[in-house]
Amino acid sequence: MRQPALSGSGKLRRELSFAVGGISIRLRARSESLHLHLPPGLEAFTAEASPRAMDVSVDLADLSASALGRKVFDSGGLWQLYDDGAHCSYRFESAARGPAPYRIARFSRDFSAGEVLQHPHREARAGLSFYPLEYPLDELLVIRRLGLEGGVELHACGVIAEDERGFLFVGQSGAGKTTTARLWDAAAPCTVLSDDRIILRREAGAFRMYGTPWHGEARYASPRSAPLANVFLLDRAPKNRIDPIPRAEATARLLACSFVPFHDAAAVDSAARLLEEIVHSIPCHRLAFVPDPSVVPYVRLGL
Repeated sequence: MRQPALSGSGKLRRELSFAVGGISIRLRARSESLHLHLPPGLEAFTAEASPRAMDVSVDLADLSASALGRKVFDSGGLWQLYDDGAHCSYRFESAARGPAPYRIARFSRDFSAGEVLQHPHREARAGLSFYPLEYPLDELLVIRRLGLEGGVELHACGVIAEDERGFLFVGQSGAGKTTTARLWDAAAPCTVLSDDRIILRREAGAFRMYGTPWHGEARYASPRSAPLANVFLLDRAPKNRIDPIPRAEATARLLACSFVPFHDAAAVDSAARLLEEIVHSIPCHRLAFVPDPSVVPYVRLGL
């Protein structure tokens, strides 16, 4: 079942909440004149805030003279991460928006609460609506909470089969995740959770996979989840073939496909332990496949 990410502004609110991969986030505008919305790709993930929701206040502010502490990471693109001992802060800047940062997001070290301050550019003036966790900030926050709660996000396509089993197809860009999503969607009764990013978590002694809004080219994005039943490491090949894979190799390949804050040693260690546990608990195989419909019955019959 395909859930395309569309474009548009959504409903105007002063408070809203959503959940991705079991991570609940609540946004609150401080000023009565500020309005918030979720981008349409996130609308399907709207959910009531849980008792453990990350509380994020939102306001406009002049950010030209912001002291954030020590720089600990530079993405080489829009954002840098700072640490002042008590808070972690993301600083966003763009030459197109002027010399000052256009957004600063400051959070407690456990990422339970924080604030997003937006420079009052034209698109975020009081009285207009905007999304304060504009990508990649929303994904960065989810990844940090996952690192603290024992979860991980992977470059993967996730499929819920008709019997509710969760099949995970893992690979870097170009490995065939989007192709896999389209083939399963067309050939079998199933729900495609995502064609690019899947979240894995340990829950009640078992492992579960979740869809995310951060889709790939085919734009599959579902908030559903399912028990993880099988893991496939994708490889292109001239014929379909499922082979066993050594556990150490499977763990290394999964870690290489993970979205982990590599500047945080504890988060990296947590992700590596979780993936090692998954490899020891869930059947993992190398799937060499031909990118045509034949691979779907081949996988279904081979399990």
